[in-house]
Amino acid sequence: MSLEHTCGRIDKLKLKRDTDLDVKSLQEDVLEDYCMIVTRHQIYRAKKRAKVMIEGSYIEQYARLRDYAEELKKANKGSTVVIKTEQVGGQAIFLRMYVCFAGCRQEFLDGCRPIIGVDGCNVKGPYPGQILTADGVDDNNGSFPIAYEVVEIESKQFDKQKGLIPAIETLLPTAKRRMYVRHLYNNFRSSHSGLALKHLLWAAARATTMPWWEAKMENMKQEDEEAWKWLSQRPAKNWSISHFNTRFKCDLLLNNLCESFNSAIIDARDQSILTCLERIRVLVMLRMTNRRVACPKWKHSVGPRIFKIIEKNKLDASTCIPRLASLQTY
Repeated sequence: MSLEHTCGRIDKLKLKRDTDLDVKSLQEDVLEDYCMIVTRHQIYRAKKRAKVMIEGSYIEQYARLRDYAEELKKANKGSTVVIKTEQVGGQAIFLRMYVCFAGCRQEFLDGCRPIIGVDGCNVKGPYPGQILTADGVDDNNGSFPIAYEVVEIESKQFDKQKGLIPAIETLLPTAKRRMYVRHLYNNFRSSHSGLALKHLLWAAARATTMPWWEAKMENMKQEDEEAWKWLSQRPAKNWSISHFNTRFKCDLLLNNLCESFNSAIIDARDQSILTCLERIRVLVMLRMTNRRVACPKWKHSVGPRIFKIIEKNKLDASTCIPRLASLQTY
């Protein structure tokens, strides 16, 4: 059976509604509707061709990026949408595209904590690259999308901390930086493995006061002095709650906010460029809408997650006896 014949057998309406239909479902549809058996390879080729007919080819989608950017700015006044290209042999070659919606930017400034998490994930398909995301922390300890960018394949310029740290130091010299403790531990265990050391590192990271942190570090020193030396060389203000600046009111040690966003866009990452960008835009729109719908339903003056934290702290504090040490000091 020819590819053209197989392609004609696939229900284009179904593919138009859901371009992610799996191969098995399409095989069953062809068998049920036409009493014909087709191979997985034929379905793959037919599906690929049908998607091109519905969405346009990769080249066609890249050619329409500037039109898409203008539509984004027109529909979202004040938004920042930047496309960077490179001239090669008289042709403009796509490098990266940055999107920050005005609504996301303003709501971050108005109602989120001054904390930004940054992360990246790989783009699949014939034109590999990365999707970089910046997420904030809203007033209920939830993820708040700020901006995203599709960039070229991983390089030193964008390679995780190799490019991230110098960029922040250059563009935001006064910003306080925190480390993702899971990444810190992954580097730590490459030369200092063992369950006991793992627990001690995390205990030091979760310590909320200086004496507790010092006690955990001393325990590590007794367990393995080389491991203690390795960790002591990393400024505690970047990875331990005990040293965090209290102005930010945020004790997050993990980058789960960005990782949850990356998980949510996993279906978009193997799509052609316009489809990928549009799926991310819809996700951001839905998250913003759900947040606006949920906030008026809060039963307390703070979000439900924050309320639980306060109640737990109140319960813990009930076992403490305050004693006056000096004026305004207990």
